[in-house]
Amino acid sequence: MSETINKGSTFAKYKVSAMTAKKLGFTVRTYLLFKPPFITEKEAMDDMIKSISDIDAFTDDISVNPMNIQKNTYVEYLWKKHLYRPPRLWSLARILLETRKPGRTVISYPTGGNRERGVHNPEPDRKLLDLIVSSSLSQDFSELEDYYNTSDLRAYKEELNLES
Repeated sequence: MSETINKGSTFAKYKVSAMTAKKLGFTVRTYLLFKPPFITEKEAMDDMIKSISDIDAFTDDISVNPMNIQKNTYVEYLWKKHLYRPPRLWSLARILLETRKPGRTVISYPTGGNRERGVHNPEPDRKLLDLIVSSSLSQDFSELEDYYNTSDLRAYKEELNLES
């Protein structure tokens, strides 16, 4: 990933900065980018789940930020050439469900949700987006889990397998 997204920082620098901020009495919120270019959706989910686990001890809360398409960017260029698409809402829901645990706050308030340039499923799903946001606010993921577990995810899972 460092070959494609290089912000000039390392995990070691992040840990030192986060621990210093906490020692000084600051609250630390860590923002993670979900599904940067050049990786599959499954790779992006696996990376997000691992990253959340890795940073848990150093942050007060974690904000999962799904990639969206901004005008006049390289990502927009890739998107227009059909070489990139934003992540699926189902994937975001799965990340939130798989990373929840007592004492850990993981949130997501997706920009551009259910829109072509933002996190979305092939068919708009207002209920799923609303559940992601409300679960993030309350940290009660039971309704999101029920909705996820009772939905037909066959097409979504097939799409993930085809990308691999």
